[in-house]
Amino acid sequence: MKEFEDDDPMELQAILMPEGDLEAQARFLIEEFASMGMTKANLIHLFQDPFYTGTYRLYRRLGEERVLKLIEECSAGTFSAKAL
Repeated sequence: MKEFEDDDPMELQAILMPEGDLEAQARFLIEEFASMGMTKANLIHLFQDPFYTGTYRLYRRLGEERVLKLIEECSAGTFSAKAL
């Protein structure tokens, strides 16, 4: 395993995103994290926890009902963010 480096170019960096299409942003994030093996419960936690500011902002703006529906759609394979 590669050792951590302070100036690692692969280090995750948080950035502000312009408003844009909030639902599309949520879909992309859900599909990305689901493809990495996150369960529905993990995804729900990711959106409900204020520590994760990006997903939490989407959760607050879109509402719990819509975020849960997007997670369900992803798990059912009824959308693909790549097609947006």
